[in-house]
Amino acid sequence: MPCRKTQKSGLMRASKTARQRAVLEGVLVTDMTATVSTCLQVHGSLRSDEIEGIYDHWGSLDTRLRRYEPTQVAMDLYVKDRDTPSQHLTLEAKIAGLPVLVATTSESDLGHALNVVRDEMIRLVTDAKETHRPGRR
Repeated sequence: MPCRKTQKSGLMRASKTARQRAVLEGVLVTDMTATVSTCLQVHGSLRSDEIEGIYDHWGSLDTRLRRYEPTQVAMDLYVKDRDTPSQHLTLEAKIAGLPVLVATTSESDLGHALNVVRDEMIRLVTDAKETHRPGRR
């Protein structure tokens, strides 16, 4: 389940940014763990500064993903009907060993909607890791 680094939407740029951060922090690129910036594919209209904002403000989700390699995580953020009363956001995560996780909101304020799907995904990942951990029946 590799990250799709060649698709349009800033993901290739995001992966480069993650590599640059890793080099600046003295981390070998081969030792990278999954992060939002390496595994998120955005569908819909978000400006590049808004995407960078997601990477900066979703660190708490990065914490939940750090046990996985980037090839084990694929995340898709769908933004539909942006800036309208019918705006809808869906964040879908495919993480190795876990079922597909989906967080959605119809919150009309984009910033708040992004926080809602982030917080819901954190809860879903935490719950799924607990439910699907080895040795649990």
